[in-house]
Order: sequence, then structure tokens, then C-alpha cells
Amino acid sequence: MPVGALICVPDSVTKIEASSQSHEPDDPTEEEIEQLKDAVLYKDEDLIVLNKPPGLPVQGGSKVERSLVSMMSLALQFEYKEPPRLVHRLDKDVSGVMILGRTYESTVKIQSFLCSKDNLMPSVITTQGSVGKGLDRKYIALVIGSPTADKGFISAPLLKMVLEDGKSDRVLIAADPKSENAIPAITEYQVLKRSVLGCTWLQLRPLTGRKHQLRVHCAQGLGLPIVGDMKYGFNTHKKWMAERNMNTVDPQDIKARNKMAGSVVSKNPLLHLHSRELTIPRLRKKPGAVDFGLDPERMRFVAPLPTHMESSWEAKPYVKKRPEKVAGWGWTVPKRVLRLQHMNWQKSNRNIYRR
Repeated sequence: MPVGALICVPDSVTKIEASSQSHEPDDPTEEEIEQLKDAVLYKDEDLIVLNKPPGLPVQGGSKVERSLVSMMSLALQFEYKEPPRLVHRLDKDVSGVMILGRTYESTVKIQSFLCSKDNLMPSVITTQGSVGKGLDRKYIALVIGSPTADKGFISAPLLKMVLEDGKSDRVLIAADPKSENAIPAITEYQVLKRSVLGCTWLQLRPLTGRKHQLRVHCAQGLGLPIVGDMKYGFNTHKKWMAERNMNTVDPQDIKARNKMAGSVVSKNPLLHLHSRELTIPRLRKKPGAVDFGLDPERMRFVAPLPTHMESSWEAKPYVKKRPEKVAGWGWTVPKRVLRLQHMNWQKSNRNIYRR
């Protein structure tokens, strides 16, 4: 094409709708920065451990205004020249322990350790016939319903499928475990306690790290979707919302429903899945060595529950109290019953008073 040649393009190409133009997100506010700093559980020269709040995406996207990555340079860089790096990810609505590497070397070391299938806790792996090296991950989830056994393993390979729109995907339990696209996935579960509205608190320990593993294993493996998980438990969740009996919940909790936004007794419960605990070996670097090593001493990080899950944890079933006894008189009669009896007596003796 010669220089200065005229190129003709259709009019539809030159017109760009305002809605399709790239939108530059606003900078995070001082309050948002301070909240992220307050979420730091641990910090040393190699890593930062964060209690990721629910609703915060880890990475940005076309419809994401704010993400953890976009805020790290302002909130989590501290005295370093570069912001921390992602070691692993949590879903947007999942909260809890998350590790960030402060240097390239520490990030690579922790990533390789977390991705290795031989690094599970010995107490867990003994059941599977291997020897672990000290990695332990524990999640807490509130599920709709109750499992038949109080503890056990869910061994169900997962299969990733792209939906018709081509933009979103869904993870399913593979119908054929021997399929070449099926990825092995194992989760250990244990009942912590029964909750209100027919729900149960579970402790989940993923022995493999697959996308949406815990959510799919609960919804399809146990048949007990996590409260607030509309992606993998929409039908069960909708039926449960319509049939749940609020009379079984303590009235004090119902009155405080507005203060318990997103809890199990609210109108729109949030996802009840929290990365509660993470245990890894302590990083160490030998004098004069270039690479990192792993110390036998383990570091254990525990993240407190988010507000909506804490409210659900404290929700109590309603126990109807019997009237107290009065010495020598048996059961007390409620005042409203006495009032009705008096009104009926007045009606029946109205003519006597007129005389």
C-alpha cells in the first residue's frame, strides 16, 4: 500500500458507543486502603498473609471496578520498591487466608510448594497412602442440609465445561472418571455443628487444588450446596429459601436481621465459604545460598470469620419456654388468658349488674 493512500471503513466501525469504551476505574479511597491494611494477618521480609474480605476480586476484568491486584501497590507495598505478587487465588465471594509473595524468589518457592501434590499434612495423607511435607488447608462452609456421615472423603474427578456464550464456564463432576479431560479431586469433610434452618457447618480440607473444587464437591458430591452459592446450588437454594421456617430461629436473631446482612437468616444470604486456616513450612535461606529452603518448623495462619458468617454461626434455634411454676399453685396462668376469662365472665353476668 503506497504512503498516503486513502482507506475507507464502514460507518459502523467509526461509531463507538459510550458503553463499550474502556472505563478507567477510580483510585481506591483512603478508607479502602486502610481496610486492606487492617486485613494483614502476618508480614515478614518474604511474604504477606492477608484475610481477604468477601466480595473483593483478586484480579481485574471488564466489569471489575476494584480488585486486590489494583490496590496492592497502594495498600500492601509498605517499604518495598515493588508491590507483592500473587501466590494463589480465592474466588471473589470467598474470604479468608491468602498468601502474597514480597519478592520474586519467595513467590516462586511458595507457589511450587502449594502446587506440589506431595506436600499435604502427614495425618491426612496417611489415609491416602503417601507421606506429606506439612501443607494443610482448612475451610469452613455452611451447607443446606446435613450429610449422612459426620466425616468422610469426597473423591470425585472434575470436568470444566464452557457454556454456550463462550465467556463463562462451569465445573462439573465428571460422569466418566477415566475421561482424558477429568481431573482428580479429593476433599475431606467433617461436621462441626448443626445450625438453624436445616443447615450444617462443615470443615473442608482440599487435598487437591482445583477450581471451584469445594463448591462443586459440596453441591454435587454431597448434594448439599453452600449457602449463598447460586452458581452451583440455584435450584436447591431457591427451594430452601421458599420453605425455610423462621419460627425455628430465635426471635432475637430475626429482629436483628437488618444488622446481620448476608447471614443465613437474611433475605439474601452471601456465600458462606471461608478459608479459615493455612499451615506451611517456614521459608529459610541458608547463608551464602541463592535459593530458598523449607524449614521443618511450620507457620499456621488463622483468619477470623467475616461478619455475615459470624452472625450465622451465632444464630440460635428457638426453644419455646414453658411457664414457670409458682410454689403451691402449679403452673402460672398467662395474663392474657386471665383477661379473656374476666371479659367472658362480665358478658355472662351483665344482666345481674343491670339489676
